[in-house]
Amino acid sequence: TANQIKEVETVTPAKVDEAKQAAQTKSDELAKAEDSVKSAEQSQADTAKKVADQTTVVNQAEANANKTASAVADAQKKVDDLSNSSTDTTKLQKDVDDLTKKVADDQKSLDTAKQS
Repeated sequence: TANQIKEVETVTPAKVDEAKQAAQTKSDELAKAEDSVKSAEQSQADTAKKVADQTTVVNQAEANANKTASAVADAQKKVDDLSNSSTDTTKLQKDVDDLTKKVADDQKSLDTAKQS
């Protein structure tokens, strides 16, 4: 048709070069976008691993705190039981005091781990 002939007549080497450059620019932009997606995916994977690692740290700190708290309760019960007898409880009281300090330290570690 006449319109198609007109359109073909307007195609010049300069327009072809311009179209090639535009296509190359779009290709470059697509490659950059694909790289950005890969980088974001890697960053997401790294973050997920850090979260999993931190969860493990928090869980371990919590388990340690619970274990120490249980030991304190056991020691306190022994002190209480022995308080009713004539046995010297100084050593046991020191153990209770030491374990109570450990519970406080474990709780501080747990709080620190949860904040990280």
